[in-house]
Amino acid sequence: MPSSDSIGKLKYAHDPNIALKYSNEPANNRRVGVQLEARVKREAFLGRFDGDPGSTYWRAESGGENAPARINDEPYKQSMDPAMPQAANTTRIWSSETNQHIPSKDVRVVGVSVPAHQSFDTSGLHTEYGDE
Repeated sequence: MPSSDSIGKLKYAHDPNIALKYSNEPANNRRVGVQLEARVKREAFLGRFDGDPGSTYWRAESGGENAPARINDEPYKQSMDPAMPQAANTTRIWSSETNQHIPSKDVRVVGVSVPAHQSFDTSGLHTEYGDE
């Protein structure tokens, strides 16, 4: 089901467990879920972070997922926290959203979630990044 807080933007999970949770959800409803990975230069991400929403921006995810996937698991949080991007205000960014276009050459499939007792032909999926 589309989420009203995602209209006009794309959402990204920096914690792979959040991304996995979202890619598994369609399979729970008898559909195929796909986990994508987008490459974005850290400087471009942080340089536009918390920008004016009327322009191109990256910002913390607004639907409540800007937190560790296992929120009450302190060892997990401590182990993952250093890998999360960090905004100028020193807050770690677990999930973000943007209105920025990500070129298709910078997106690849890293996982597929299939409903129980079904199969899916993955041979046609774009699993490598395109040329520079």
